[in-house]
Amino acid sequence: MSKGRTEKKKTNLGPIIVVGVILIAGIAAITIIAKNQINKKGNVSNTNGSGEQQVNAVVEEFVATTEDDTKMNTSSNLKEEKDYKGLKISNIQLTTKNNDTVLLADVENISGKDISTFVQFDVTFTDKEGKELGTIPSIVLPLKSGEKSQLNSSTTGDFANAYNFTIKDHKN
Repeated sequence: MSKGRTEKKKTNLGPIIVVGVILIAGIAAITIIAKNQINKKGNVSNTNGSGEQQVNAVVEEFVATTEDDTKMNTSSNLKEEKDYKGLKISNIQLTTKNNDTVLLADVENISGKDISTFVQFDVTFTDKEGKELGTIPSIVLPLKSGEKSQLNSSTTGDFANAYNFTIKDHKN
């Protein structure tokens, strides 16, 4: 070769192209898997074939949702008065917002005697078939005979669609 000529370097684009194709295929696979996971949860589906996504609401039979996305339980069974060891639990409200469930109720001592210590119990929510959905440990302050108080129990989890609940002794 003559000294005056410059040599052109050969660039080998083969490995770069292979890496690029692998990256694109990986991103496409992750996108497809993520979309399928969303569809399995019933949140989003693509049903019209045009590429537009449509949101499918999860059916919650015993829930009404407010403007601020608070879920309010509407089950008449859940709202029925309950008795537990001389306590009448009434005016029951169950709500969920941001995956936090709150149970509010009026509690009246109908035992005919003063309750001088805290009363601990577990509130277990069930679905329409009786399957347990979750439990909230609850406490009622000491109450004199005939006195009323407020039950305010909460837990992390969405139990807004509960059909009913039972009250049992608290498990330590």
